[in-house]
Amino acid sequence: MKDYQYLTITEVSNKMGVTRQALYTAIKRNRLKSSKHESRKRYIHRNDLEDFLKNRYSRNFSTYNGKLLFDPSKGNYSIKQAAGKLNIPIQKVYYMIRSKKLKYVKHGGAYVITQKNLDEYKPKKGAL
Repeated sequence: MKDYQYLTITEVSNKMGVTRQALYTAIKRNRLKSSKHESRKRYIHRNDLEDFLKNRYSRNFSTYNGKLLFDPSKGNYSIKQAAGKLNIPIQKVYYMIRSKKLKYVKHGGAYVITQKNLDEYKPKKGAL
């Protein structure tokens, strides 16, 4: 197919940096529209790809009971964001939570670390 409005699964996966299987999963879950033209190959229209990218899931926009979980402007951070604020690896944050050196609040399956929790954690030199 030579229509430049349509992209193959391989072209989309290369552009997005994801596996073809991830795209097939998105198609199966009706998150990404695709169609078959003249052959067995699936094609994705550029407009459908743009819609998918706009509405794509991001952990940064997770909600719990209708409220945004991770909102740095209100001092609520994900583990990844907290690691960035503390300037340490993500695995160290998980370790500090398990060893009760860093407090957190759990909403559903998500760990929320507040600015107060970060302020209470005062790393000593060489403690990490």
